[in-house]
Amino acid sequence: MFVTLADVFLTVLYARIGSGLLANRLARVTWIAFRTVAPVFGNHRAGFLSFCGPAVLVMLVALWSSGLTVGAALIMQPSLGSAIRTMADPTPTDFLTALYVAASSVSVINTSEFFP
Repeated sequence: MFVTLADVFLTVLYARIGSGLLANRLARVTWIAFRTVAPVFGNHRAGFLSFCGPAVLVMLVALWSSGLTVGAALIMQPSLGSAIRTMADPTPTDFLTALYVAASSVSVINTSEFFP
């Protein structure tokens, strides 16, 4: 979670070129992929390349949210069954359950049956 939060801070709030931990690498790889595929589009190459920025933005949000979800799952898994329970007994304690609980906690809509 620290790496993801640091990357968000360095990319969004600090906003210096090259200061992000993950965002710069993701943007570079995405640009290389778009530039590699662009010749296929011929005369529409520039139009295709203009979608690289929005694609990077969507992938950054997905990367950051998945990083926070996995980090929260790693933090929550040891507490499953003791501090975090369900209405039904027994509470599953595997990593997939921790990932489900973390995803529902990180998301805006918390619809899981788990409670502290």
